[in-house]
Amino acid sequence: MSKIHFKRAKILATVGPAVNSYEMIEKMVQNGVNGFRFNFSHGEYEERLQQIKWVRDAAEKAGKPVALYQDLQGPKIRLGMLKDDMKYEVKTGDELELVYGIEHDGGKCLPVQYDLSKTVEPNQSVYLFDGKVRATSLSSENGILRIRIENNGVLMSKKGINLPDTDFGGNVLTEKDYADIDWGIDQDFDYVGLSFVHHASDIEMLR
Repeated sequence: MSKIHFKRAKILATVGPAVNSYEMIEKMVQNGVNGFRFNFSHGEYEERLQQIKWVRDAAEKAGKPVALYQDLQGPKIRLGMLKDDMKYEVKTGDELELVYGIEHDGGKCLPVQYDLSKTVEPNQSVYLFDGKVRATSLSSENGILRIRIENNGVLMSKKGINLPDTDFGGNVLTEKDYADIDWGIDQDFDYVGLSFVHHASDIEMLR
C-alpha cells in the first residue's frame, strides 16, 4: 500500500510580474497554493482590484478557500542615485560610507535618503539592495554611517535598505500604510503583514 502524504505547511505565493494573469493564478491554486501575497510597496489600487478578482474567481472554481495577504510597505529607506545610475560592485570586507544628503561621485561614499546616523548603532545588520548585500555597521556620526560589506554583490540606485536590528522608535506605520490598510479593509483581506516590528505597541497600533 502506498504511503499517503499530507501537506502540513501552507503555500504562499506573491502576485507580481511573474504571477499577473488569471491563467497563472488558477494554475497555482490548482497546484496547491493556499494564499497570495500582495506587496504594497508597488502597484496601484486599480491593478490590485483585478488581481484580487482573479484570486477569488480561481478559488471559487477550485472550490476551496484561498487567502489574501496584504504586505504593507512600512518605513522604506533607499539608496540615492549612484553615479551615472550604474551598478556599483562591492566585495566582502569593503568599507563604505552611507551619507545623507550628498550626490554620488563614484567613490566610497554612497547617498541615502534618510539620516541613518541618528538611529543605527555599531554592530547592527544593514541589508542593501533589498537584502541581496549584507553589511555590518561600524560607526555613525554627523549624517554618515560607516559599514563593512559581508558578501560580494552589486548595488543599484533607489534599491531598498533593511535594518532588522534598528529600533526607529515611534510609529512604524506610515501615512501610505494607513491609506493601504483602509483600502485593504474594504477589499476584505484575510491577513496583514507589517515589517520593522520591535514592540508590542507596533502590533497594537496596527490592530
